[in-house]
Amino acid sequence: MNRRKKGERAEEAVVSYLKSIGYEIMDRNVHMRVGEIDIVAMHEGELVFVEVRSSSRSDPLESITRRKLENLKRAILSYIARKEIDMPFRIEIITVVGGKIHAHIRDIMMD
Repeated sequence: MNRRKKGERAEEAVVSYLKSIGYEIMDRNVHMRVGEIDIVAMHEGELVFVEVRSSSRSDPLESITRRKLENLKRAILSYIARKEIDMPFRIEIITVVGGKIHAHIRDIMMD
């Protein structure tokens, strides 16, 4: 299975997981000029931007560089401006290892 298919499967697993814990999926694979947002969801009155990272062997968190986070933040700010959103939001990172949810990190800082 190629890398793209594995990524799609990981994202599907995360969407199912998020729905099972009460998230409403609003948007997926949003391409902005400055980057991509994997999943946009609503949860407990907040907009949630979810970054999905996956790996079959190693810790997928290691693949999140400062540059990746900066691009994600720029994409989120562009998305908010384009949609004229005025509500609380947060960033979450969910990792998938071997096809299973491995970590769910909430409240990534937007500094």
